[in-house]
Amino acid sequence: MKKILLSAATVLLVSNSFGFIAEPTVKGSAMGSAYATGAGDDIFAASFNPASSIDGLGQLGVAWHKRESAEHIFSLGYGQNLPAGFQVQAFGNYLYDNHYADIMRNWEARAGLGFDFRKVYAALPLSVGVNAKYGSFNMGDFKEDAITADLGLLANFYPFKIGFVYNNFVGALKDIYTHNTWALGGSYSWAINSGNFLDLRLDLGKENSNGRTSLGAEYRVWILALRAGYIKITDVTKNFTWGLGFSLGEYGRIDAAYLPYDYNKTYKISYVIPFGFKNGDSVIGPNAAVNPHYEGSGSAYGSSNLNAGSSSSAAAASTGPQNKVHNVYSGAGLPTYVEPAASGAREVTPASAAAAASSAAATASSSAANAARDVYIYPGMEYDDGSVAALKAINAKKAARSAATSTAKKPKRTMK
Repeated sequence: MKKILLSAATVLLVSNSFGFIAEPTVKGSAMGSAYATGAGDDIFAASFNPASSIDGLGQLGVAWHKRESAEHIFSLGYGQNLPAGFQVQAFGNYLYDNHYADIMRNWEARAGLGFDFRKVYAALPLSVGVNAKYGSFNMGDFKEDAITADLGLLANFYPFKIGFVYNNFVGALKDIYTHNTWALGGSYSWAINSGNFLDLRLDLGKENSNGRTSLGAEYRVWILALRAGYIKITDVTKNFTWGLGFSLGEYGRIDAAYLPYDYNKTYKISYVIPFGFKNGDSVIGPNAAVNPHYEGSGSAYGSSNLNAGSSSSAAAASTGPQNKVHNVYSGAGLPTYVEPAASGAREVTPASAAAAASSAAATASSSAANAARDVYIYPGMEYDDGSVAALKAINAKKAARSAATSTAKKPKRTMK
């Protein structure tokens, strides 16, 4: 009987790769599980797609999921950026339910590794990731467990992203994990203006013999994020999902979601904060919000939730630099003009800084590519905060414009 119950529940809950424990992401759940392209400001996105970037030095997240049918699920996630493009991830999920005669206790552990090619070759906007996971089902005297792994790919052509996830591709899945589970998704990030940002997503996938279509949207203004989604699982459900997010800046973000289809109804809440290890010490909050290494994609936690205000560069300077190598600014009072770089960075140099850079280049041209510059971070923008390749690309564009201006000659006037 218990074996039948386990198999039946696995079929019913096809929106998750684990038969009983939901994906821990709250932000992604609110967006109809359209999360194949990940999210740098949500550590739990790396649980959904191990290729998802991690903003800042690292992140720590905790989540609680309450199902109407009595289950309580607790999740813990941690990710750390490393030099040379690597990142490590670890997740734990625990389900407790005393609704049945036999108490149900299920748990899962995941460990993953990601790599961003842009950190070694800026022209290749691709990230890859893989995680290994162990899941265990316990109810009364019945116990089952399984070991498997997920593979993820992510291509970032800002403002577009394409993501692919193939779950449970190795191992004896038994009745713990769903078979033939994959998702292909795309997203579009639109910075409407300095204080409004829209994220649109679409995922198509399959889990066992059930197809899945997910649509998701997030609209951010100031510290508030409004989220909604739609999920269709063949022969199982067609439902809308809802959620909210509240940014605490460098102290993280609180997310909440409501799913009307997951075991009748499910309520979710999570808290994610910048956290990591630097020089042998653990750091949290502002000290972990900026990564000292070149991160390529999203090196400052929560930058996409910050707002740009007036066009005064002097006002921008009042926010203070966030990086000792390059003067990185975010928050209110950023310049309105934005120039995209090939790497996804968006960089603006005020006239005074441009003059200083020109002077430095004249005296030390060999070090021009590494000269400190003022870099402004706009809502929703991923950026580089120390990439020599990105700065060379920016410098090359400026040099080309300067050369074009200096070599342009006025047409000669002739006497007739």
